[in-house]
Amino acid sequence: MSSGWKQHRHGSCFHARPVIFSLVSCVFLLAVIVPPVLSSLHHQSGALWRVVERCARTPDHKPCKIYNPQKGFVLYKVKAGKGQYLLLPTRRLLGIEEDALLEADTPNYLQAAWAHRALVGEAYGRFIPDDRLSLSINSRTIRSQEQLHVHIDCLRADIRQILNGLEGKGEQGEVLLRGHQYHWRLVPSLTPSPLLGDSFFPAGADRAERGYYGLVVAPLHGHFLLLRSRAYGLNWGFTEELQDHRCTL
Repeated sequence: MSSGWKQHRHGSCFHARPVIFSLVSCVFLLAVIVPPVLSSLHHQSGALWRVVERCARTPDHKPCKIYNPQKGFVLYKVKAGKGQYLLLPTRRLLGIEEDALLEADTPNYLQAAWAHRALVGEAYGRFIPDDRLSLSINSRTIRSQEQLHVHIDCLRADIRQILNGLEGKGEQGEVLLRGHQYHWRLVPSLTPSPLLGDSFFPAGADRAERGYYGLVVAPLHGHFLLLRSRAYGLNWGFTEELQDHRCTL
């Protein structure tokens, strides 16, 4: 019995050594690999701000499609999606959580983005009706860039059908879109900015809390729907999910 116990003990140690070695190896690899990867990601997160800086320096303001420092924004064509454009502020603003977006003297980036929605159709070489267009801003949780950017592109056809069903259901409510809960609110226009006052963020939301929200703007029969989704659990506030970067009509 004693001999059996010793054999079992020896076997446990024998099998434990590769496990311990593997754990040590993993820790070593993480220590070697992760810092450069994080450093690379941090560098890449400033790519859009570098685009803004480049557009300010070059005589023809390339690679921006539109450079408008007087109104505080540029329009930039991205590779993801034939017709997708980004509106970028010409000042350093990290994202949707910025206090400046709550101030009346800050440019109305949503209105400016919507005013240039025709660029999407121009890229496709065809007319795209307003009810198939949309704007989105992803939450801090999922965004890849540390410069505020408004996605301008088509709205998914299935999402359009669901949103049409909200007409006549009041001024605000809840709706499930692509498996995620969205709060919606109907506003008459995008002027003044719907981010001011209590039109979008919950009352009392501070900077940290605001960063958890993603936003979508979509027209609805002469009005606009503001949709917000808060990042939690497996919902990362990736509101861009409601857009169709292939613009399937």
